[in-house]
Amino acid sequence: MKRLILPIFLISGLFACRGYGPGPCWQYNSQNQGYYKNFNAQSYIPYLKTYFNHYKPSLQIDEKNLQIKWIIKANPNDLTILKNHIEFMKKRILEGFTPRRWDRLFVDYAKLRKYIHENITQTNNSLIILQKADNKCAFDFAKAHALAVKNDFFNGNTFKNYSNIAITLENKPECKGYFNE
Repeated sequence: MKRLILPIFLISGLFACRGYGPGPCWQYNSQNQGYYKNFNAQSYIPYLKTYFNHYKPSLQIDEKNLQIKWIIKANPNDLTILKNHIEFMKKRILEGFTPRRWDRLFVDYAKLRKYIHENITQTNNSLIILQKADNKCAFDFAKAHALAVKNDFFNGNTFKNYSNIAITLENKPECKGYFNE
């Protein structure tokens, strides 16, 4: 019986990325080893999770122009931390890394990030983030990401899984061709 436990445990690891099967998880692990070594220090996720109530977010979604606008109020130090988090995550995504690889919405959002253009401006008490998508599919994922951040992350919930939303969006006609892997 003891001989069976280790092989069963190892085989079960092949299916760790729910909804993706063994291929992408296996590929992710081999391509992005060491991704999490200094991740939390640079991403500020523990700080943001602890001090989520320091931020007062306002979200505007412009469906017609495929634009999203955030206005986030906080003290200058908290705004700098949030801005650094956003810039770090964007940089990592554009380098080919995927945050929250267990959450299909974030995996898909990372794949479409190259179609989303962003401008961040920090004033003394506000952070203004403008995002413009090149296409409807990228916009729908950016909007779903923004709503997840607004409704859950800015309320301290960083563990909710949005994979079901991603599956719905992937099957929209606008998204055909982006997820044929």
